[in-house]
Amino acid sequence: MCWSQKLADEGIIMLEFWSEGDRLVKSSKYIPKRLLNRVQQMEHEKAAVREILQVLGVMK
Repeated sequence: MCWSQKLADEGIIMLEFWSEGDRLVKSSKYIPKRLLNRVQQMEHEKAAVREILQVLGVMK
């Protein structure tokens, strides 16, 4: 299992969840303006997907 992510410049993070070669989930999440700089910095630093999702309040 793995997550992949891509951060768009317009403040949207796109997520895909894969298992055994099959995409199980494909979704996107708007990044609030107040968190955009922080999330972009985390993306630049290659932070774990789980950490970014925690900042966005998607995961606990």
